[in-house]
Amino acid sequence: MDARGQAHLKALPREKRAILVLEDLLAYNADVVCVQECEASLFHELFQPQLALAGYQGVLHQRGQATAYELKEWAASRTDGCATFWKTSKCAVCLLSSPCSLT
Repeated sequence: MDARGQAHLKALPREKRAILVLEDLLAYNADVVCVQECEASLFHELFQPQLALAGYQGVLHQRGQATAYELKEWAASRTDGCATFWKTSKCAVCLLSSPCSLT
């Protein structure tokens, strides 16, 4: 425990840490939120549904395939990536292949 009597984050179970992160994200009330090293299971089971209730839409870009410089076993075992969420009331998704108007 730290000086404030709180458990060190590494001592907390993965799910509890994820809930604390989610609570912080919701408290910030940001228009755009990015989460690094977001596990795919937490994205689909926790972050995406809960943030959708708060008016966000999101995508997860999982890590790519191993390059010649990476250990293939390590890269194959990675199920995390970068999650990006945006408030649908403030942001619009624009495809590069079509014009977009933000009004």
